[in-house]
This record gives sequence, C-alpha cells and structure tokens, in this order.
Amino acid sequence: MVGEWAEVRVGDLGRVVTGRTPPGTDPTHFGDHMPFLTPTDMDGRRRMGQTQRQLSRLGCASLGRVIVPSGVAVSCIGWQMGKATLVDRPAVTNQQINTIIPDESLVDEVFLYYSLLAKRQEIFALGAGGSRTPILNKSGFEDVRLLLPPLPEQLAIAQILGALDEKIELNRRMNETLEAMARAIFKSWFVDLDPVRAKCEGRDPGLPKHLADLFPDSFEESELGEIPRGWGVWRVSDVGNVVCGKTPSTKVPQYYDSRYAW
Repeated sequence: MVGEWAEVRVGDLGRVVTGRTPPGTDPTHFGDHMPFLTPTDMDGRRRMGQTQRQLSRLGCASLGRVIVPSGVAVSCIGWQMGKATLVDRPAVTNQQINTIIPDESLVDEVFLYYSLLAKRQEIFALGAGGSRTPILNKSGFEDVRLLLPPLPEQLAIAQILGALDEKIELNRRMNETLEAMARAIFKSWFVDLDPVRAKCEGRDPGLPKHLADLFPDSFEESELGEIPRGWGVWRVSDVGNVVCGKTPSTKVPQYYDSRYAW
C-alpha cells in the first residue's frame, strides 16, 4: 500500500550550511585540494562536476566549519537562484549557496535533489520580492516546504528519475564528442585549409571524391593574405544582420524569470 506523503520543512530534513569565500584576495587560499563550488559551476548536471576554482589546504583550514561532505547545494542569491546540484564529494561553496546535508533516516539524498530542483521557480519567487538583488537567506531556505513520501517510495522514485538522468548525461557526453569532432574537421578544412594544401602538393586529401572536388587545388592573394583560389573575402554584415544585446534594468525584478536563461 502506498504510504502517506507529508509536508516537511527543508530545515527538518538535515543540517543546512551556508557557504563562504576565503578571506581577502590571498592566492594561497586557492590550489588543488578541494572543489570550491559557485553558481557558475552549476551547469544543469545532476552531480557536481569540475569546478572553476579549488581551494588549497590553507583555504580549507580557514573554512573548515563550512566544508560539506555531501548533500544538495542550491543557489540562493542572484538571478541564478534555485539551481541545484548533488555534492558527491567534500567541497566548499561560496556564500551564494545553501547546502542541505540530509538525515539519511528521513530522506534520500537523490530524491531531495529532485524535490528541490522542482522548487526552482518557487525559490526564485521567495527571494525576488522587494529586493534589488534576489536573496533567500538560510532561515528562508530552511522554511521551504516539500512533499515527502515514506523512504522506500523516495528510493523508488529517485531510482527511476536517476536512470533517466543517466541516459540524458550519456547523450550529452556523446554530443560533446561529436561537437569536438566537428570543430576539429572545421579547423582542418576551413582554418588550416588542409585539403587545399594537400591538393596543391599533389597529395590525396583523404576525402571522398565529391567532397575533395569542392576544394580548389591552388591559392591566390587577397586583402587577408593567401586564400583558396575562387574563394572570397566578406564582412560579417554582408552575410547577415548584426544585433547588439542589451541588459534589462536590474531595478525591475519582473524583467527576470527563472524559466529563461540569462
């Protein structure tokens, strides 16, 4: 029989830690000892990946009280509020992030991650009211309410959602590999001009004939220097419309919406 779901406070499910940044600009606080997580590092993947910066042993010592062994980190300041990730190894976060270290007897960590992820718009709304910079402090984050089923159901739900995320992550890695291959081919063909140079030297460009025939077998001079014969030099404005971006006023929170990337 399916158990009853209960409404609970985040703060009742474990210990909440608000991150900190090492004092001052002393570079010795940064090194390669422990990840230093910021909202910029939270790129949509379920688990914390490689962070842009890491702390040294000295930096860790200065912030020992806020080291997170594991848990669910949620961005709670700024226009990236509500982003979440699973911290799966010891780390320190900056002060824009609250992390809950769950009580495993009450809540499954992965289920908690998905529950908080689903609350992103609500978290953003809680922090955006009446403030120039959206902020949800520790007590406000602890008071966020979640619906919690019994632990066995949490585990079953987390397993299903986790399997779907793993498939998405596999597809993402495959796409990254294909994108890297495409970039390498583009550089070879249109930056290094390897097929043209091969044909100039009488070598096989290593391409199917219908592709090799698209590349000239000699170069000519242009205002940019040597280019493949028959190719032209164009300005960007000759081939499309150039649009300059603009930033909405930060004084009007309504201009921002957590559903859309900025």
